[in-house]
Amino acid sequence: MIDLILGLCLGYLIVTLCKSFYHRVSGHATHKLRQLCPKLGSLGHIILDRWYSHYVIHHCTTFKHNYVTQFSSRQEQLACTEKLESENNHHIVAQSFGLRVVDTPIDYFSYMAPTVPFIMVLCCFNPTVEFILGALVPLAIMPLMSEFIHPLLHMDYQIAQQQAHPILKPILKTRYFKYLAHHHWLHHRHPKYNFNLMLGGDWLFGCHRKATTEEITEMKALGLP
Repeated sequence: MIDLILGLCLGYLIVTLCKSFYHRVSGHATHKLRQLCPKLGSLGHIILDRWYSHYVIHHCTTFKHNYVTQFSSRQEQLACTEKLESENNHHIVAQSFGLRVVDTPIDYFSYMAPTVPFIMVLCCFNPTVEFILGALVPLAIMPLMSEFIHPLLHMDYQIAQQQAHPILKPILKTRYFKYLAHHHWLHHRHPKYNFNLMLGGDWLFGCHRKATTEEITEMKALGLP
């Protein structure tokens, strides 16, 4: 039992650090890194694709009206769809314009892949079954947070409660989700901060930001919890 708990804690630590780092480096890739990407082969292509899907589409192209409105009209959505399909970016459309990360099982495992080596190294220090299972739980949850919780963070809280799957409804009532809703809103307002959906890494990397009184008022006006 102790090994299981230890695996959970250390696995979570690695996942939250990796998520914060990868989100910042690839999802918000700098101009200098994007210029370097063509020389990095497949890795460079992955970084550019992630940056385009997350920053260009999710941050800049959608949710322009406000944080809880992905498109202000059906025409705007169709125009974005047409543009992405003309660029052969069908997968971004399938992933709800960067709002989700998983369209196929391959996407699920690909999302975990950059963190897997660190989990493997961790498990080498304690190769018991209980420890390994504990360490794998946060790793498996990481893409699920982006797939199922992230879309709910971009909704009026009352609407999210109505539309959430019954399994997720209890999660929406937790202090964790309510704090995460504020945390993620601040990421969209200040893209250099608050990268985590699994909280912790941003504090450790020094890229966490708290809301001002005015910002809290804005969140309440949008219906955030």
